[in-house]
Amino acid sequence: MALNKFGQFIRKYRIDNALLLKNMAETLKIGSAYLSGMETGSKPIPSDMVEKISNAYKFDEKQRAELQRSVDESQSEVKVKTFNNPLNQQVAAAFARSIDSLSEEEKRQILEILNGNTK
Repeated sequence: MALNKFGQFIRKYRIDNALLLKNMAETLKIGSAYLSGMETGSKPIPSDMVEKISNAYKFDEKQRAELQRSVDESQSEVKVKTFNNPLNQQVAAAFARSIDSLSEEEKRQILEILNGNTK
Protein backbone atom coordinates (compact mmCIF):
# COMPACT_ATOMS: atom_id res chain seq x y z
CA MET A 1 0.00 0.00 0.00
CA ALA A 2 1.24 3.50 -0.83
CA LEU A 3 2.36 5.88 1.86
CA ASN A 4 0.39 9.03 2.56
CA LYS A 5 2.13 12.36 3.26
CA PHE A 6 2.40 11.52 6.96
CA GLY A 7 3.91 8.14 6.09
CA GLN A 8 6.40 9.75 3.70
CA PHE A 9 7.46 12.23 6.38
CA ILE A 10 7.78 9.62 9.14
CA ARG A 11 9.56 7.05 6.98
CA LYS A 12 12.10 9.65 5.80
CA TYR A 13 12.64 10.75 9.41
CA ARG A 14 13.15 7.15 10.51
CA ILE A 15 15.60 6.41 7.69
CA ASP A 16 17.53 9.64 8.25
CA ASN A 17 17.82 8.80 11.96
CA ALA A 18 18.33 5.03 11.64
CA LEU A 19 15.11 4.27 13.50
CA LEU A 20 13.09 1.10 12.98
CA LEU A 21 9.31 1.39 12.80
CA LYS A 22 9.13 -0.94 15.82
CA ASN A 23 11.37 1.36 17.88
CA MET A 24 9.45 4.50 16.94
CA ALA A 25 6.17 2.78 17.82
CA GLU A 26 7.55 1.75 21.21
CA THR A 27 8.73 5.31 21.89
CA LEU A 28 5.26 6.63 21.00
CA LYS A 29 3.61 3.87 23.07
CA ILE A 30 1.58 2.54 20.14
CA GLY A 31 1.69 -0.71 18.22
CA SER A 32 3.96 -0.99 15.20
CA ALA A 33 0.99 -2.21 13.11
CA TYR A 34 -0.91 0.93 14.09
CA LEU A 35 1.99 3.20 13.14
CA SER A 36 2.30 1.38 9.84
CA GLY A 37 -1.45 1.80 9.30
CA MET A 38 -1.20 5.55 9.92
CA GLU A 39 1.59 5.73 7.33
CA THR A 40 -0.56 4.07 4.68
CA GLY A 41 -3.84 5.74 5.59
CA SER A 42 -5.58 2.59 6.76
CA LYS A 43 -5.61 3.86 10.37
CA PRO A 44 -6.60 7.34 11.55
CA ILE A 45 -3.91 9.68 12.87
CA PRO A 46 -4.85 10.63 16.45
CA SER A 47 -5.20 14.34 17.15
CA ASP A 48 -2.33 14.25 19.65
CA MET A 49 0.15 12.50 17.34
CA VAL A 50 1.94 15.67 16.18
CA GLU A 51 2.55 16.62 19.80
CA LYS A 52 3.65 13.10 20.79
CA ILE A 53 6.15 12.80 17.92
CA SER A 54 7.41 16.38 18.27
CA ASN A 55 8.02 15.96 21.99
CA ALA A 56 9.51 12.46 21.77
CA TYR A 57 12.01 13.45 19.07
CA LYS A 58 12.53 17.08 20.15
CA PHE A 59 11.35 18.58 16.85
CA ASP A 60 12.06 22.23 16.25
CA GLU A 61 9.28 24.55 15.02
CA LYS A 62 10.08 23.89 11.35
CA GLN A 63 9.97 20.10 11.77
CA ARG A 64 6.77 20.36 13.81
CA ALA A 65 5.14 22.52 11.11
CA GLU A 66 6.20 20.05 8.39
CA LEU A 67 4.83 17.16 10.45
CA GLN A 68 1.53 19.01 11.00
CA ARG A 69 1.28 19.75 7.28
CA SER A 70 1.90 16.07 6.48
CA VAL A 71 -0.89 15.06 8.88
CA ASP A 72 -3.25 17.68 7.44
CA GLU A 73 -2.58 16.46 3.89
CA SER A 74 -3.17 12.84 4.93
CA GLN A 75 -6.64 13.36 6.41
CA SER A 76 -9.70 12.84 4.23
CA GLU A 77 -12.00 13.95 7.07
CA VAL A 78 -11.51 16.44 9.87
CA LYS A 79 -13.44 16.62 13.13
CA VAL A 80 -13.99 20.15 14.39
CA LYS A 81 -14.68 20.95 18.04
CA THR A 82 -17.05 23.88 18.22
CA PHE A 83 -17.39 23.91 22.03
CA ASN A 84 -21.16 24.48 21.68
CA ASN A 85 -20.45 28.03 20.53
CA PRO A 86 -23.10 29.02 17.95
CA LEU A 87 -20.72 31.20 15.94
CA ASN A 88 -18.07 28.43 15.86
CA GLN A 89 -20.78 26.01 14.70
CA GLN A 90 -21.95 28.36 11.95
CA VAL A 91 -18.43 29.04 10.69
CA ALA A 92 -17.49 25.35 10.66
CA ALA A 93 -20.72 24.32 8.92
CA ALA A 94 -20.50 27.11 6.32
CA PHE A 95 -16.91 26.20 5.53
CA ALA A 96 -17.74 22.50 5.24
CA ARG A 97 -20.63 23.27 2.86
CA SER A 98 -18.55 25.64 0.73
CA ILE A 99 -15.09 24.07 0.54
CA ASP A 100 -15.61 22.37 -2.83
CA SER A 101 -16.93 25.55 -4.45
CA LEU A 102 -14.02 27.75 -3.32
CA SER A 103 -11.23 28.49 -5.78
CA GLU A 104 -7.69 27.44 -4.97
CA GLU A 105 -6.80 31.11 -4.44
CA GLU A 106 -9.69 31.59 -2.01
CA LYS A 107 -8.59 28.49 -0.08
CA ARG A 108 -5.02 29.81 0.09
CA GLN A 109 -6.30 33.16 1.38
CA ILE A 110 -8.38 31.46 4.07
CA LEU A 111 -5.41 29.30 5.06
CA GLU A 112 -3.20 32.40 5.36
CA ILE A 113 -5.79 34.09 7.60
CA LEU A 114 -6.13 31.00 9.79
CA ASN A 115 -2.34 30.63 10.05
CA GLY A 116 -1.95 34.31 10.96
CA ASN A 117 -0.03 35.13 7.79
CA THR A 118 -2.04 38.16 6.75
CA LYS A 119 -0.25 41.21 5.48
